[in-house]
Amino acid sequence: DTELGTLRGYIGLRGNADNASAAASSVFVEQAFIELGGLKVGKFYNWWDNGLSGETDNLASNTLFNSIRYTYDAGSFYAGLSVDELEGVTYAVTGDQPNNVGISGALGGKFGGAAVEVLGGYDVDRSNGAARIIATADVGPGTLGLAGVWASGVNAYYAVSEWAVAAEYAYKATDRLTVTP
Repeated sequence: DTELGTLRGYIGLRGNADNASAAASSVFVEQAFIELGGLKVGKFYNWWDNGLSGETDNLASNTLFNSIRYTYDAGSFYAGLSVDELEGVTYAVTGDQPNNVGISGALGGKFGGAAVEVLGGYDVDRSNGAARIIATADVGPGTLGLAGVWASGVNAYYAVSEWAVAAEYAYKATDRLTVTP
């Protein structure tokens, strides 16, 4: 703990191994960042990585960037702005790789058993952006989730389609088993 908040450093390594070929084996840095209070700098997952439960959705195209981000977190409400390096990001539709930056922002809040997150991203290289909303609410023994995403054109944040909607119900069968159609 410091006068400016909690100082945190993180490095996450991943490894791939293939017995058939030594060339296919590798170790690489998945995430590496430094965080102080609400400021986060390094390689980490963007808000676009948040989705409906179980990674059953396709509500983002790229989510891992070199970024500088500030998030104001008041507990039940947060707001943030991020500048993301888009170099090396491949567009899902065209296969192009830009060498530019993007700007993304998020607003979110929790209201009892309900939560909502609104976010947007603008790809400077493509001059296109995307916006998304995800809302969840505790309903019965599970959680109902609704999401919608829209893109003005192919961009690093969402390049799957012009728009999409998604719904889920995550039924919590036991403490360790959740079923999500």
